[in-house]
Amino acid sequence: MPNPVELHRRAIDDIDATIATIDDADWDRPTACEGWSVRDLLAHLTAEARWAPHLLAGQTLKEVGDRYDGDVLGADPLGAWREASAAERAAVDEPAVLTRGVHTTMGTLPAEVYLTQRVTDLVVHRWDLAQGLGTAATPPEDLATPLLDALTPHADELAGSGLFAPPVPVADDAPAGERLLGLLGRDPRRPSDRPGTGDTAGEPGASEGDEPGASEGDEPGARPGGEHGASEARAPAEPALDPVPVSAGEITFVRTMTQLDANILGHVHGGVIMREVDTAAGAAAARHAGRVCVTAAIDELSFLAPVEVGDLLFVHAAVNDVGRTSLEVGVRVEAERWEGGPRRHTTTAYLVMVCLGDDGQPVAVPPLAVANDEERRRQAQARIRRQMRKERIERLGSYRPEPTDPPTT
Repeated sequence: MPNPVELHRRAIDDIDATIATIDDADWDRPTACEGWSVRDLLAHLTAEARWAPHLLAGQTLKEVGDRYDGDVLGADPLGAWREASAAERAAVDEPAVLTRGVHTTMGTLPAEVYLTQRVTDLVVHRWDLAQGLGTAATPPEDLATPLLDALTPHADELAGSGLFAPPVPVADDAPAGERLLGLLGRDPRRPSDRPGTGDTAGEPGASEGDEPGASEGDEPGARPGGEHGASEARAPAEPALDPVPVSAGEITFVRTMTQLDANILGHVHGGVIMREVDTAAGAAAARHAGRVCVTAAIDELSFLAPVEVGDLLFVHAAVNDVGRTSLEVGVRVEAERWEGGPRRHTTTAYLVMVCLGDDGQPVAVPPLAVANDEERRRQAQARIRRQMRKERIERLGSYRPEPTDPPTT
């Protein structure tokens, strides 16, 4: 793996150049990142950049706390990004940075692993952002190749994680950047192949004769801030879907548990409860999306108490958060004796569902409109689980066992 500090420097330079092309008409444009507009994606990038110096300095998640919750962009989004980007650059350039441990939601990671995660985030989100702007940003070979090498062995886990759309087929001899995008569920077709965009030959993100990242009339290497020349050609924004309230997808049903549902111990079989959980999650997702949704992954399923024959099973499901084509659905199962009595919380589960179109391929789902503190709490926790899935995949992808000597006889 190349030096992650050098990879990080290259990746943040590239995304800086793309962010520099954002203008006031772009903020509400959808990006290729699930469910996020240009402003949403820049807010994510800015928040992550603000966290980085604290984590690289050895602070814990608790010590950082909630200081970067809420709107991190304010009235000057590009200025907020410049400030956060500069702080992250300075932290990564510290001489001893690679000797430190970094506290994350997946435990304490070597700084090298954390920086590899940051490079992945910057490279992929640069492409996501550029798609919203109608510009080209295929990951360059020197960044895409090491990421591709790390993630390819875990392609099946990536596909089932719910973090990404299903892999997009890409030719084996395609550039590494296109193969990386395909692996992560992105369509790697160049914007020049799409209506409304110009030729993108040469350096990713640059027109012929430009310095990388510069628009026509820019000084080469111009920094973000709005003092650039003519904007690059923009693809028309896709029609935005109307937000759907949590209540529209909520569903509760009741089933009586009988002897046909019992296991050899006389309790209700766990597989029966899992079937009801999956049924409820699929119904809630479909009610939100207005289309068929299928299960991509069960993120968590916890059996908290047994269910007995003769119990009434109450299964409640609601959408917690959505991406571009995926939804996280939370399911709570409670049981109560059929003749009455206290209701017991028996099972909690979180499932990742994917919405399918008429052709069986993933399609966009409407944004989620949260209306109260409880719905906002569930949405925030869903995003933490999503980040944990991403970190698990990236951490596994970075693991390489030490070689061992062959056994002797």
